[in-house]
Amino acid sequence: MTPWFSRYLRDALYILTGWRTPQPIAQSHALSYAKGRYLQQVWVAPKAERFLATSVLMGLGTVDVSGISDRSELTTGLRLDTITATECQRYLMEGLSMPAIEEVRRNATSEAIYRLDLAVTEMDPGQILLRQPATLAFGIGVAWLQVEGNLAQDRSGDVLFRFVERRRHVDILNRAWWRGLARGQSPTAAVGHMKIRELAESIAFDVLREVKEVLAGPPLPQPGRNVRKT
Repeated sequence: MTPWFSRYLRDALYILTGWRTPQPIAQSHALSYAKGRYLQQVWVAPKAERFLATSVLMGLGTVDVSGISDRSELTTGLRLDTITATECQRYLMEGLSMPAIEEVRRNATSEAIYRLDLAVTEMDPGQILLRQPATLAFGIGVAWLQVEGNLAQDRSGDVLFRFVERRRHVDILNRAWWRGLARGQSPTAAVGHMKIRELAESIAFDVLREVKEVLAGPPLPQPGRNVRKT
């Protein structure tokens, strides 16, 4: 079966079954995930020690993109524009704006240290040929991104928090294209490329908010985005 046809069948399946909840790919399926405040599927250790946000140091461990591959989309100029797994990784890291765990360890004194590890388990920029107002409303041609991760105490390795987040970027009016221009992206770049970037940034922001909620930290303000949770 050709890749484009299998993607079409997958999009058709979403119409027949509705928007499904994200299912973990890189993490355990046996955990009792529940809806978080900012993320769709979260698991929090029942006896985890909670700290005030000011007494916690967090560092970024790995951002694994080995589970996804580079994806290409046809642009309005009838050429293929590719978003790579490495670019998606970079967008997530930029959205998190966290120091590496090695740097945190060097500068830590007696504070509690937590390590955040992420894995991108699905990335699909969608296809321009399927991205029409009527079809986008049903999820055909939209961009998708799924990110999984966990927060663990750095010294003991005990996991405090796990999550699975899958989001779609509909944006019928193509506002992402205009925002991409404002950021200096080429006007001939694929819209799906810009949407994956916004999905990565949106998920990164809400991961930080959910982590602060778990650690009893103060909430952050809600950003305005054309990103929907599935």
